[in-house]
Amino acid sequence: MHRARLIQSAILFVTLCIFLAVLLVACLFLMPVVGIPAGLLVAVLFLSSLSSLAIALAFFMREIFLALEATADETEHTTTVPKG
Repeated sequence: MHRARLIQSAILFVTLCIFLAVLLVACLFLMPVVGIPAGLLVAVLFLSSLSSLAIALAFFMREIFLALEATADETEHTTTVPKG
């Protein structure tokens, strides 16, 4: 997978995580006002938010691994000029 695609996917999942967290907080504030027990909805939003965060971190870690691998390859192929 191309590195730019990895970054795009990570940003997408982080954005999804934040959106789900906002919905979670909104539900927690609105539940007492409306009077509807939404325990299952809160649990689903919480677990979905954490899952999105974990997926985003996995994409970021993969991209970091590829970046470090590319850097190591570049330093191996770089020739040094002797001083003197």
